[in-house]
Amino acid sequence: MNDEVADTKKLTVIRLKDKELVETLCQRARLAVLAWLRGRTSQVYWHNGKSVDFSYYDFGRFLGIARGEKLDLPSVANVLAHNSPVKFRTFEANWIYQEHGYPGLRVFLTDSSEWVDVMAEAWEGLERPPHNLSEPAGNLLVWAQKEGHQKEWIDRATIGRQAQLRGTSWTADFLACHFKEIQHKANIGLLFEQKEDEFRLSFDQPQSVAPAMLRHGPLNPMMPLDFKQVTFAELCRFSELVYDWILAAELPADTASLAIWQIHDRATLFRCFPKWTPENWSISTLLDFLSQVALDHGLLWGYSFQDPQPWFYECCPKPGLTWTHIKASILKARVLPPLTDRYGISAEAAALVKWFTTLRAKEWVGNLTPLVEDHLKTRIGISPGWDDKNLSIYFFMLAEEISERTEWKVTVHPWNSGWGGPRHRLLVKRKPTTIQDLAHQIQMWGVTEGRLLSREQVEGTLRSLLEAGQSSA
Repeated sequence: MNDEVADTKKLTVIRLKDKELVETLCQRARLAVLAWLRGRTSQVYWHNGKSVDFSYYDFGRFLGIARGEKLDLPSVANVLAHNSPVKFRTFEANWIYQEHGYPGLRVFLTDSSEWVDVMAEAWEGLERPPHNLSEPAGNLLVWAQKEGHQKEWIDRATIGRQAQLRGTSWTADFLACHFKEIQHKANIGLLFEQKEDEFRLSFDQPQSVAPAMLRHGPLNPMMPLDFKQVTFAELCRFSELVYDWILAAELPADTASLAIWQIHDRATLFRCFPKWTPENWSISTLLDFLSQVALDHGLLWGYSFQDPQPWFYECCPKPGLTWTHIKASILKARVLPPLTDRYGISAEAAALVKWFTTLRAKEWVGNLTPLVEDHLKTRIGISPGWDDKNLSIYFFMLAEEISERTEWKVTVHPWNSGWGGPRHRLLVKRKPTTIQDLAHQIQMWGVTEGRLLSREQVEGTLRSLLEAGQSSA
């Protein structure tokens, strides 16, 4: 204990008036920040900054301060904070110091910069590893490719030393993380096994890369909607805007995917979503909204907002349809009378029909819709004003109206969903056509005669007979 106190008293306290020493420390800190950026495995393109907090032990290691230098690290942190922010060409670095806390580093991009610009600055004047690998991953790849480093169990300390990694303490998790980075970024067939603190590496044939699918776009249109308002009106506006973009895209008559958005930098993000910064949007803002969107006219859609990968939102025609069919359906719908006039049903019943005819396949439970109450105000657009206990009667009335006047047979079924009492799903079936009724009767007659006839076979034969009759008329 006395030895520790004595050692503390021998440490050199850095003061602002020690200008030469302060300048040297600031330069070391500047280089350490660039090295830290080169060591990161990935960057999330839409983040405007990164931060890290240190224990004083890690703070000293970050700056490369050896114990033999006997510097008082809290005074070093205080000096660096006093000289913050440190301006780089594409970003600023702010050192944080609290007298009774730990030091920290905050890095913020300048307004017009992207993380690719920051990384280019961090690697300026140095040979950058291939495949956009971080510095540790690049060193490990060079080491792994050397003769004698494959198919043998090698401990982590030996790997770190031979690969010339920064520092002296390389954990097994640290090495595994960067081996995985190589596998993810470089298709070179790297394989590795881990047994506690030992690793065994080998190389296999690189994976065959599937040819890129033919795509159209990205359109990357500006979205003036308020994604924080997940309302029926905003969801409808979004769908209509998607249809407008499809009509204007001049797509060929094929089935390829259309990338509505494909966003990989901040400039594109802010252009597409101008409310992102002023209203503090985040990934959840987009996901909460887009998860409620329903598209019609035979469109399939999907999206991915998985960091650190680029974000995308894509559409394509359902199997058996092409973009020609999609466009024709959109244009036809815009000149047809509304569902209320076509079927002679109420606006509420029409809203229900539009809802269940635009549900995605994964939302159905057999022929059962999702819980009606969950979608009532957002995706269906109905505010009945009825007491919750009487909603089942309201749903029965709408289902009866739809069943009587449309091609759909709809029934209401209570669904026990735990707390809050039972809610309701709709069982939806399309009414059989005359030819389907006749085909079913023929199938039943076939069974009595000891013959099994498929529905497709019977319907196909009946349609052939009808066509033959029309051509001879």
